[in-house]
Amino acid sequence: MYVLIADSHVVPDTPQESAFFTMLDRIANTSYNVIFLGDNLDIWIASAPKYENHLHEHFLQWCRSEKQRREVILVEGNHEFYVKRHYSDCFSACSEDVFRLPNLSFTHGDMTHYPFSFHRLFRAFAKNSFGDFIMSILPWGVPFAHTMKKLLAHKKSDKGPADYIPYPAVDHWVANEAKESGSQLVFMGHFHCGGGHELSNVRYVILPAWKDLGTIALLDETTLEYTIDSWEKLIHE
Repeated sequence: MYVLIADSHVVPDTPQESAFFTMLDRIANTSYNVIFLGDNLDIWIASAPKYENHLHEHFLQWCRSEKQRREVILVEGNHEFYVKRHYSDCFSACSEDVFRLPNLSFTHGDMTHYPFSFHRLFRAFAKNSFGDFIMSILPWGVPFAHTMKKLLAHKKSDKGPADYIPYPAVDHWVANEAKESGSQLVFMGHFHCGGGHELSNVRYVILPAWKDLGTIALLDETTLEYTIDSWEKLIHE
């Protein structure tokens, strides 16, 4: 059984941070595996310690400890940069784009945008070894990171859910993923509102953002059955 968590966007020193780690503590008292589907912390640049705080340390400590007892998997979102490059040892598996199990694929969702969309172009520009190196030495990297965070938030907040999800592009990406991997079911986040669609040979599920109502999914990887609800209802010790 897997717990799926998307778009927590946890901010340090807030009630949200407390709720997030209370949820992780409850997961620690179960036998569930966990998959983080990106944008877990509000923004995470792993190139240098100057970009990180106690929140990142706490999260990594939990993942490092719990991977000894369960699968702890992270798929980077568009608010995570170079986490796999620097912290892959903290997870059972870590991917910059897609994680796969038999008949299942998990992605953040920003890769489903059209190739020349803002997100895809920004990702291609930023998520590479050169970008990692530049961010590690950039003297004004911290204020730049805050500016980038505001830009990413603006690109999402200026459109309503119904207009924001480019379903034809998502359909196209999911169809290609199913063809390449043989997946029958694809999970993603990124768009913050729940949804999904059934294609001829695959269906996909867009998880609501955890940060809004604490929503997660509980997935049986054998039967491919899943439930979506608040973590407080789904995670029992």
